[in-house]
Amino acid sequence: MRGIWPAEDYFSTGLPKAPGSVHEPRSPGVPGKGAVINPRGDHPEQALAFVKWLTEPAQQAVFAKVARILPSNPELLAGEDIPDQLAGFAAGVKGMQVMSTTFKPDVITAIKAESQRLVLGAMVDDVLAKVQAAQDRTS
Repeated sequence: MRGIWPAEDYFSTGLPKAPGSVHEPRSPGVPGKGAVINPRGDHPEQALAFVKWLTEPAQQAVFAKVARILPSNPELLAGEDIPDQLAGFAAGVKGMQVMSTTFKPDVITAIKAESQRLVLGAMVDDVLAKVQAAQDRTS
């Protein structure tokens, strides 16, 4: 067994459609990625310039090719230069279900617990009902 595998030894694929499903599968996503720059820091202007440079398409393309990090730039996502290892993830972004980042702690706990139960064989409808009940209690 090798210690580090080459990045070409894997691929990504979208979610398969569940048997009997009436809807196409969607990848869940949380809106936004962020970087925070402390305006009282020693070099806020340089930090802002660095973050702007880091998020430009040229740098995102390098990260996609070298580090296999999915770019956030829509033109790069739609382009043909996406490595095969990211193609499934990139396709999932097009139909992504944007989810709120404002879940209360009880809901986050329910999602984690019910996800574990799902892996252990719990029925999907039961799991979804318990997560929804947690959401209803906190809203």
